[in-house]
Amino acid sequence: MAKSIWKRKSQQNIELSEGIILSEDPFAHSADEPYNRWSNLLVRALFLFAIVTGSLGGMLSAFHISYAKWAFFLSALLAALYCATLYASGWWENVGYTLVFILVLYTGLGMRVYISSGFYGILNDISSYAASFFGTEAQVSFAEQAENHFLAISAAMCYFAFVGCIIINGLISRKGRYYAAAIPSVLFLLVPIYLEYEPAGGYIILFTMGIITVYIFRQNRYQCHRLHPKILRKAAQKHIFYGNFSSKAAMGTLLAVTLLCSTVVSVTSFLYPRSTYMADRKTSALKLQTMDTMENIYLLGIMGLINFYPTTGGLVNGRLGGVNTVRLDYEPDLTLEFVPYTFDRIYLKTFVGAEYIPYENHWSVEDQTAHAEGWDPDTARRLKEAFASDQDNYAKGLMKITNVAAMIGVYLPYYSEDIGKIIMPGAQQEYTYYPLLTGLPDGNAAPLSSDLWLDVPEVNLPAIAAFCEEAGLSGSRDEVIAGLRDYFQNEYPYTLSPGITPRRKDFVNYFLTEKRKGYCAHYASSAVLILRYMGIPARYVEGYAVDAVEIAEDAETTDLNISDYYKGVSLMPQSSVVSYDASDADAHAWVEIYDEKLGWYPVELTPYRTDSEDGRTSIWNLFTRLFQNGQDVDFAGTAFSEQTTETDTAKTGGASVYRFVFCLILLFLMILVWILVRKLLRMYHYHRANRSEKLLMKYRDMLRSQKKELYDLKSFEEQIAWLVAHGILTDENGSAKKLLLTLNEAAYGPGEISVEAFEAALAWVRS
Repeated sequence: MAKSIWKRKSQQNIELSEGIILSEDPFAHSADEPYNRWSNLLVRALFLFAIVTGSLGGMLSAFHISYAKWAFFLSALLAALYCATLYASGWWENVGYTLVFILVLYTGLGMRVYISSGFYGILNDISSYAASFFGTEAQVSFAEQAENHFLAISAAMCYFAFVGCIIINGLISRKGRYYAAAIPSVLFLLVPIYLEYEPAGGYIILFTMGIITVYIFRQNRYQCHRLHPKILRKAAQKHIFYGNFSSKAAMGTLLAVTLLCSTVVSVTSFLYPRSTYMADRKTSALKLQTMDTMENIYLLGIMGLINFYPTTGGLVNGRLGGVNTVRLDYEPDLTLEFVPYTFDRIYLKTFVGAEYIPYENHWSVEDQTAHAEGWDPDTARRLKEAFASDQDNYAKGLMKITNVAAMIGVYLPYYSEDIGKIIMPGAQQEYTYYPLLTGLPDGNAAPLSSDLWLDVPEVNLPAIAAFCEEAGLSGSRDEVIAGLRDYFQNEYPYTLSPGITPRRKDFVNYFLTEKRKGYCAHYASSAVLILRYMGIPARYVEGYAVDAVEIAEDAETTDLNISDYYKGVSLMPQSSVVSYDASDADAHAWVEIYDEKLGWYPVELTPYRTDSEDGRTSIWNLFTRLFQNGQDVDFAGTAFSEQTTETDTAKTGGASVYRFVFCLILLFLMILVWILVRKLLRMYHYHRANRSEKLLMKYRDMLRSQKKELYDLKSFEEQIAWLVAHGILTDENGSAKKLLLTLNEAAYGPGEISVEAFEAALAWVRS
């Protein structure tokens, strides 16, 4: 007879202590204890069925989504029965998983239209509920290829039930990892709960019953499936022994837990019904702080958490729509050295947008005529002439700006002729400006030479026309501006977490008709097109804006001579030259409007930020800063694209190095935290253990600190003999034998060892 190509490794019995031997065949059963595989299979399948149907079905029940529930339950039951048999034998586990993989792949490809349509249908239904909860018209609609909405969701749920049973089976059937199964399952139930929709009680009972039952057996070391001999032997080395799974005990436990859960749910529903809860509930502070982020997740999915390009306070030279949350680090970007002269906001212009490109969602300055007009210092020249003629209503100022960590560009105060003074990172520039305070310059402004300042893209006209009618905008220029400002303030709340603009959506249209809240770039971009629609020339501007209150609170006074920095009329007392650090929190977008007498002047149409908005975003500041993008951006398409130098390259490389170092530090900190958590968990388990368990834990700690040869020694006798032979432990007055007896009693005895035995053994181990 030919020799078998499969060779079994010879296994020997392991004597763990006197009278206790780990058998060569740990799966052997006596004749009077038959192993009822069919009853075990049914109980294991019930675990899987309860967890999967409870989580998936519970989520859909809360949103009242219709589908063929009988098909879903039948699919889950058949999948659970199949998965429960996978560990019946080694060969069937390999073959069975191969077959199920082929089945999942084949079914997924063959029914991909119905499965994907059903999945998108569920997302669409949830999105509509989320839009209602968050009070927004924004809603992402996914295309459903299948015409029958009910059939598509039914097919998708059957497929998800099968896949879910496979995943949960891998988690609980080997080692009973109830926590790994509970976490993703609970997330499905939290989806409706956050939106204050309640899953049906039956699904909650099913899910809770399955998880609690698995937890009970895990804690008592009764596994759902028979373990491999290697796993049992490794556990035996640590003196951990798993009990044999009993289907009768499991069924009794399952019924008891089901009865308990049903009783709790029924009593709770009777004593505290949903109507009473809804009347008494209060929105927690944590929920208020997370609502913007959760709104992005519910309406936009995981893409709602992604920023698509580097940002400085949410602004990158007219590129719009790719910012989920404006991530502020409050570190200095610019240092301003000047004399405060007004109680109004001080603007530093760095970008001017002329043409809005819909759907591409950015402002362009490719038109050379419009670009030249966007930076024309005509008003500054006329104010300069007025100041030179010694008129009392005019002034001249000097502002020194140091680029600490901002982008390359011109940071131009109103009004200055120094339009060509670009500030490189680490460099400083001086800007001479002539503020407009108490009088208008003589003469008229230069006439407009480009019609782009009144251009509104055709695709934006319907949304803007509807908005103007809704807001009731009419009258003179000042009346339109005042009405638009008030309407934004009252109806379009400010937020630092606007969410990204969905694909195939236009930035302005989406903001005005669906999202209806945003930050400065949303208001400035929309306002420019609205004002143009109303016949008012306007343009989009980005830069930094500093308020007098911030200067008064945060600026540092210097000993510099005031007369070197400011001359002429001032709306504030000339006390000193100040130094102020402008951060990304001061980055801003605003509107410039053309006046025939004055020229272009800034107008603020962004609503004031409320205290509640600050509270809702502050909790995320520390977390989101971990993902803060660098400031090294490309200026292609701007007025400064030709100014790239070696300094930019060095800055980009330096930023990359800093981010790499930061990641290494973060990884090191995570490792330290993980070590600390493990130590704390061990201390917790040690604190809760009895004397026998504490002694065994200390004994194993001592073994880990010794040489690797100890890992091959299974019994206490061999281990202690090795420790004594190598001089690690001393055997005085038979202490080694006493320790051996105490360890055997602690590991295999029916009760807890005495205090005296514990203290004596522990002292010997620590010695």
